[in-house]
Amino acid sequence: MKRIFMLMLAVVLLLTAMPAIAEESGIWEERQYVDEFELPTGDTYVSNKYPIVGKFSNSATTDSSLEVYLCYDRDIVDDYYDTGSIWLRLIEYGSYIVKNSFSRTQEYTVTIMDSLGTKYSMTGMMYSGSDRLTFNVKDSETIVKVLCQGGLVRFSIQDQNSKYLFNISDASGFTGLMPFNSLLTFSEGLAWAQKGEKWGAIDTTGKTIIPFEWEQAGVFHEGFALVKNAGKYGFVDSSGKLVIPCEWNHAASFNEGYAIVVKDGKFGFVDTTGKLVIPCEWDYVNNYNEGLINVEKDGKCGYIDITGRTVIPFEWEQAGIFVNGIALVRKDGKFGYIDATGKLIIPCEWDNAYNFREGLACVKKDGKYGFIDTTGKLVIPCEWDDAFIFKEGFAYVKKDGKYGFIDTTGKLVIPCEWDNAQSFSEGLVPVQKAGKWGYVDATGNLVISCIWSTPGAFSEGLAPVSKGTEYFFIDAQGNIVIK
Repeated sequence: MKRIFMLMLAVVLLLTAMPAIAEESGIWEERQYVDEFELPTGDTYVSNKYPIVGKFSNSATTDSSLEVYLCYDRDIVDDYYDTGSIWLRLIEYGSYIVKNSFSRTQEYTVTIMDSLGTKYSMTGMMYSGSDRLTFNVKDSETIVKVLCQGGLVRFSIQDQNSKYLFNISDASGFTGLMPFNSLLTFSEGLAWAQKGEKWGAIDTTGKTIIPFEWEQAGVFHEGFALVKNAGKYGFVDSSGKLVIPCEWNHAASFNEGYAIVVKDGKFGFVDTTGKLVIPCEWDYVNNYNEGLINVEKDGKCGYIDITGRTVIPFEWEQAGIFVNGIALVRKDGKFGYIDATGKLIIPCEWDNAYNFREGLACVKKDGKYGFIDTTGKLVIPCEWDDAFIFKEGFAYVKKDGKYGFIDTTGKLVIPCEWDNAQSFSEGLVPVQKAGKWGYVDATGNLVISCIWSTPGAFSEGLAPVSKGTEYFFIDAQGNIVIK
């Protein structure tokens, strides 16, 4: 309640003290609240820099001058009280701030039209003694969505006595000042970030390189990134140029010069020019890797080359990509491994298994996990309740409900004391305790405290994390460097 009180006090001073400006984007800017001494509090919100001009009418006047400030503050959202992130301030005749002087809440009928002509109806509320027209959580989200679309946005606001009309001629730029909704890891110098409902790409300084205009995106690989527009998938290059049109029902990242595409429920492959080199005729495929593609048809898996020629017959219930000449396969419910000729080199005897990484593969038998080498020899006994592939010389393991890490000899080098864990990247690994995530190094030392809601892998020196609904990039010391 103290936070809400301070915000209300600060907003009262919005027009009487020039706020500190952090950043501009189109007509929008980030501002700081001020306290009773007109000093910045450090808390920020987004608003229009100059008044939005409109008109109002009532029983005493027609089409008189109106000025409007639209404000956005994600920090004041309160699901319990259904308080949203958007509020409006209406100013009549250039100086008279509309205020509710009654003892009851005043309701306003609000209609918004977006740049495509779609109308949205909602109710705005001005509480007793307040001069802010506020919206509930759902309606605030709708307004944010419309503003993020950019272009012309029209507002009509009515109560029993007055009608207010105003337009935002171009809402573009609003997205740029919003916090991140989601983040992907950095790859090839760029990371995809979500603001509102759109994705764009930033560099390691946080600068927007590719505008926030995509419905979905995937990490850059081999110079291309998957993007989605109007429900279809295509690919952009690192400049954001659409180099392969959005015409596929789904797709996956490029690997060794080819990418999976899906049309009408069937899988195929395109090359970097967008040419369909393997027709969309397969029930399922995996990435092109080491010159071969595992594909599925009529319930059986085999391998083809990039010309579509069958190289390994369709005899497997499940199959994986080749890694250093070895691929995981399944027959009669058990897992084994084949070489690039299709020869079974490790018998199908495991209840579950993963691809080889760093010379070892994680396998499961009788409910316990261990590791085999490329000859099929069990070099780390099946004694763990859970385990995963090796990365940077370590694999996570689980015993008695807790996670730790072993090295390639099977030695437990980080004790099983964590509630959850992921894999190492750039010398650090996410671990969870009491519902929060942090990072430990290869010695097991907690170098980034467990304060994060969700963690991401470090890549190019940065990791995406979240705290509540806010997303950031942190460095290896845990400092927030992009927000």
